[in-house]
Amino acid sequence: MRSLSREKRTVYVSQPLPQQEIKDADGNDTGVMENVWDEPAQLSINVKPITNKLERQAFGTDVNSILKAECTQFDVGGYEFVENSIAWIGTEPNGVLSDSDVSKPMNYNYTVEQVLDTGSQIAVYFKKASGAGKA
Repeated sequence: MRSLSREKRTVYVSQPLPQQEIKDADGNDTGVMENVWDEPAQLSINVKPITNKLERQAFGTDVNSILKAECTQFDVGGYEFVENSIAWIGTEPNGVLSDSDVSKPMNYNYTVEQVLDTGSQIAVYFKKASGAGKA
């Protein structure tokens, strides 16, 4: 019953892009690189805490900060999950997609820790970002 619409939540996922060089006020390269992500994809998937004993053992002490989504390619419209992506679960993106400006921080609250794709079923494990509030 993982596909019931009433159990699905809106999740935004943004994949990492190659690092970009920060430019100064005159447009010159500074030699400092920044991490950037693409525009978030809006997905409607079932996200829950992990309950399987083997999965709980696999994550050890991090188990309380892990959420799991199980879906098919059809459920996500062909979207391909990538490890180290960022996600917004229970909140909406604030439009900031780089980590260079500390005065305007990104508001993501999860990262994609692990993706298991068997061809017919995809299991995605989201890990709570440090300092993020509860989803």
